[in-house]
Amino acid sequence: MPIVQLVLVDDVTSKRILICITSDGLANSAAQEAFDLALAGASFEQDISILFDGAGSRLLLPGQNAKFLGRKELQKALKAFPLYGISKLYITQKDERRFDLDINSLSQECSALNDEELSALYAGHDIVMRF
Repeated sequence: MPIVQLVLVDDVTSKRILICITSDGLANSAAQEAFDLALAGASFEQDISILFDGAGSRLLLPGQNAKFLGRKELQKALKAFPLYGISKLYITQKDERRFDLDINSLSQECSALNDEELSALYAGHDIVMRF
């Protein structure tokens, strides 16, 4: 009679994943793909952080809508992030100044990082993906 061994997958550790979004969602579908990846990863209990970098930081401005381009409304996905446990959202202080962003009036709560904090953010993740 064969011996059956049961292997539990509960011991799988989650990864710290940093998703860097550099597209504003208008030029291509990269931002939508990044949002989909974030939601999928979070649903599998991965530790997701999102950095809105460069043009991607404009995705946090209220009223952004790419629906006229035939794309999904990214603002709806942003509002779903907390439901999936995604709460670590970042922009750079450089982009905050460059695009004259008021961090208190963005569509989602996020932290503005200086260069040193940005380096620490990258170093503190197991996986970094850029879109």
